[in-house]
Amino acid sequence: MKDQHIALSEAEKVQVLLRALDERYKAMHTVRERAQSVAIWGLGVLIVASGWIVQRESLVGVDMRAAATALVLLALYVLKEHYIKDLDKTFQDQHKVAVRIEKILGLYERGAFAEEGVYPEIWSLDSSEKRKRLFFYATYRLLYMGVFIFLAVLWLANL
Repeated sequence: MKDQHIALSEAEKVQVLLRALDERYKAMHTVRERAQSVAIWGLGVLIVASGWIVQRESLVGVDMRAAATALVLLALYVLKEHYIKDLDKTFQDQHKVAVRIEKILGLYERGAFAEEGVYPEIWSLDSSEKRKRLFFYATYRLLYMGVFIFLAVLWLANL
């Protein structure tokens, strides 16, 4: 069956492409939901921990603060470098396939469905070109801000 094609009508091919595109969209939404969930949970834990520190009358010594700092920074590193970056790559891979299908369907092409393309051309750009992964960068920034606030509270509370 090597190099054999299944005989499909044009309408059937379009249906296959639409189903494949729908799966790519679902996968992209799932990836973003996972990244957002991790960021929200991480921020929640950092906020609760910061509140707990503020409410305490006295804190442990410098060695415990240093250990807490190292633990939080390690957790941030693992989340960013091993989990969220993997989600980011998965998202980009799904995006590339989705754009390819969208181009085959003519969604960027002028005159295919309307005078202008259905989708703006900028949506078809690969993240390595001009399109930035703004969602994931925002996720990183939120986590960095949460860690910064936690560490500031950890080291500056009850001085």
